[in-house]
Amino acid sequence: CGGGSSKSEYAILMEFYLGCGGSGWTNRDNWAHDDVDVCDWYGVSCTDQGTVDSIRLGANNVVGTPPKSLFDLPDLELLWLYSNPISFSFNNIGSALNLYELRLDSTNLKSVTGISRAQGLEVLNLRFNKLRGGFPQEILELKSLISLQIGDNDLGGPLPGSDDWASMKILEELRLGVNGFSGRIPDFRNNPLLSVLDLSWNAFSGEIPSNLLIKLSSDIPVQINLANNRLQGPVPEQLDRFDKMTLYLRGNQIETLPATLCDADNGPWNKGDVARYSCDGILCPPGFYNE
Repeated sequence: CGGGSSKSEYAILMEFYLGCGGSGWTNRDNWAHDDVDVCDWYGVSCTDQGTVDSIRLGANNVVGTPPKSLFDLPDLELLWLYSNPISFSFNNIGSALNLYELRLDSTNLKSVTGISRAQGLEVLNLRFNKLRGGFPQEILELKSLISLQIGDNDLGGPLPGSDDWASMKILEELRLGVNGFSGRIPDFRNNPLLSVLDLSWNAFSGEIPSNLLIKLSSDIPVQINLANNRLQGPVPEQLDRFDKMTLYLRGNQIETLPATLCDADNGPWNKGDVARYSCDGILCPPGFYNE
């Protein structure tokens, strides 16, 4: 009844502090002070009832393995541990029933085993880590994801097919750039809200799917980054249905750019570059470049 933080939450945070080098943290204001409520410890915030709902300790020299008891904080919603040299484990993450945002970018993460139990996750950032192998299949089980960023790793091979992405109905942002993914690009026809798609700096080949993002409403601003792959063939004329597009295609082997993509109707494309430069606002012709 609003009586402040419970002793169990204090004990969990102290376990975290002592086990992850708290004395050497860049900022540890009020941590481990018995006379200061945990809600006033640096990086910790609480609900109106005094229970911990977020831990924001990015770039704070947190080390070691955060204890699995962190996920026992009943009202934990946000956990930001990015840019710390930690060894993170998803063990017990299923206990964090209210956790919807997890930022673990730049933490040397090598595995996502167990992440499928985090069924409430909406925002997941795993960029700049050491994930290897194929696309982590467990992530496809996170049906509540709105934003997934897993670029700048060492992942490779083909992406899951469009039907495999069907469970992620509310996904709006997918960033997989700077990996080693190859093969054909899925059309993501089962993701009606996906409006930000970054597949740049991979090894995708073949043609851009003509029905790419076919179920996305035409009046939603959309950003597609396919730069620096091995794509060939034409730019699909079907993309003309979008009213406001940011489209990056440089560093490929595109052969044809339909004039219908460069007309006045698509003036807002590429932040107005198409209005100013017509087709040159999308791609320079073969043999030319943009100074």
